[in-house]
Amino acid sequence: MEQNEKYALVTGGSSGIGMELSKLLAKDGYSLIIVAKPQDELDRAKAWFDKNMPETKIIYRKQDLGVQDAAKELYDFTSQNGYDIEILCNNAGYGAFGWYHEFEIERDLNMINLLVVTNYLLTRYYLKDMVAKNRGKILLTSSQGGLGPTPKSAAYSAAKAFVIYYGIAINEELKDLGIDVNITVLLPPPTRTGFQHEARMDDLKTFDKDNKLAHDPDFVAKEAYEALNKKKMWVMPGRLGRTMLKLFVSSARSRPIRRYMKLTKWGTK
Repeated sequence: MEQNEKYALVTGGSSGIGMELSKLLAKDGYSLIIVAKPQDELDRAKAWFDKNMPETKIIYRKQDLGVQDAAKELYDFTSQNGYDIEILCNNAGYGAFGWYHEFEIERDLNMINLLVVTNYLLTRYYLKDMVAKNRGKILLTSSQGGLGPTPKSAAYSAAKAFVIYYGIAINEELKDLGIDVNITVLLPPPTRTGFQHEARMDDLKTFDKDNKLAHDPDFVAKEAYEALNKKKMWVMPGRLGRTMLKLFVSSARSRPIRRYMKLTKWGTK
């Protein structure tokens, strides 16, 4: 590894929001580690970067992050090869839409493991290294669906709620300790990617071009990346998204959240 080489690790980085984040990171001079499960997506991502940004150093890793021990395997891979992770984008994920009692249990468990367990572990592993260096940034991709219970997406919305509270609480701990590491939670609006097909939502109008809440992945990634660099607590891209956050989430601003968390710390040592 070259001296002072900066690495960004992007899970789900070969398509959708993750691919657009990878482009922005590469533009800023980061070497990339792109992790994804589908080989065809990795091949398309490689073809794009080879053509448009051939100078970017990229490591493509095919891995299913929804299986047991996946996070440890990925962390060991980067550690043993000496890749210094400056930015972690915990972006990989997929959804499920339909009557809950009809879902395949194994598919649901893989989704929950990916969105909750792997998210938790990757954040935990890399955060420890970042704290030791006193530098680094983590982007956690949640969802607007995590703001409340979502019928026909029950497990998905519950998993995404975990991501919100997990990221914000740790971010407050880092600020209390004066550590120069930040976690930003992304709550994407409906985003026109392969997500809707994977989640079996093709028949919904949620992602249509005429839906003002829906956006393309490049727009979402740009606002997310800007928020990450500004060390914001969370971001919901788009004007309507920001309005929704303020209207429907009473503690949407960082100041009320931090006041609340200070109350939770009363009586602790």
